[in-house]
Amino acid sequence: MEFLALALVELAIPLLVSLSAFMVGLIVMGGDALLLTLRPLGNPAFRRWLKRIFMVCSGILLLLLAVVTIINLFFFAPFTRWTLGPLEKRAGISVDFREARGSLITGQFNFTGLTAARTGGLESGFRIGVDSVSLDISMIDLLKRKVVFEELKVSGVEGSWERQSRNQKTLNPRRAFHLNNFQLTGANISIGSPGAAQNDVVSLRLDNLSAPSLRSDLLVFDLFFRSEISGAFNGRQFSIGSRTDQAGGRASYWRAEDIPLESVSQIIDGPLKWFKKGRLTVDINSSLQDGDNTALMVWNLKLSDIRLEAPEGSSLKTRLSMTPLTALLNGRTEPLDLSFQLKLNPDDLKFATASYLVNILKEALGDGLINSLIGFKDKIVKRSEVGQ
Repeated sequence: MEFLALALVELAIPLLVSLSAFMVGLIVMGGDALLLTLRPLGNPAFRRWLKRIFMVCSGILLLLLAVVTIINLFFFAPFTRWTLGPLEKRAGISVDFREARGSLITGQFNFTGLTAARTGGLESGFRIGVDSVSLDISMIDLLKRKVVFEELKVSGVEGSWERQSRNQKTLNPRRAFHLNNFQLTGANISIGSPGAAQNDVVSLRLDNLSAPSLRSDLLVFDLFFRSEISGAFNGRQFSIGSRTDQAGGRASYWRAEDIPLESVSQIIDGPLKWFKKGRLTVDINSSLQDGDNTALMVWNLKLSDIRLEAPEGSSLKTRLSMTPLTALLNGRTEPLDLSFQLKLNPDDLKFATASYLVNILKEALGDGLINSLIGFKDKIVKRSEVGQ
């Protein structure tokens, strides 16, 4: 998604230049028409001057229309490749496509066989192929400070994403944008670290992603708290949804069932590195009322068939402190239900990347999981003391 945000804004810059020249011609012609009605027409010199200005502006307008028409009919694909050139220089993202069709006048563009890649450097690397992309841009809004994209539809995505250890917090598009309707269907992405073994790579499948509104400054928040997403993580189904609650605010939910803990620990490490086996069911509900600046997230976790082992490199002190809890959980046959809360300010996610949000959730999950497990252990100990 971060690639799409950069690509959309970079595509808009050259189009803005062309459209600005077009609008200048219209403005000058409108000014001439106004002069025609306000100035006396008896002066032959004035009429000749006005006629020349009108002819020059008309010629410029016709020339621009001819250039745009020729580009649309014969050079649309080369022109589009040229507009995407700055994207590779600025963000290190190379983009190509098999076919491109569209109109610089209506702002509707269609691409098939699109590929994008970013390798090396400190940023996360990726390689993706897309069957089709359909984009609708409001060309008039290209003249404004914020670019408006009426619709973006993407289908048939295959590729890989390599996570870097560097925590990139912000995404900085050159211009602000607002995407009114985003649809993504049929995406399969493998996620791993550079040089990771095959068994350390996880698979993400997105059957459908529907977002009615995506803002450049709150892109990650809109995606994960204001959208409808369904898919699978390592073959296990998950869903994200949003709705208006009875109080008039917005409520969202995240659901996932029977996810292997070893798969989760590959992405979210910390305390989860102790879980060598088990299944995790996640039920997260969040709410944000109008006028509030904090979203309350209620986490409900169910852990089944769990087995804890000390990860490599853990200190002796850590091993000893975890020994009672490890023994208690490894001998448990019933599912373990845990719950905790997290308060999240949407303003903290302004221009944030998905990796930054994952790190926030990772820390919350780690702290909440440890505190809940310690609380669970203390309850068991107190029950044992009472029983004695």
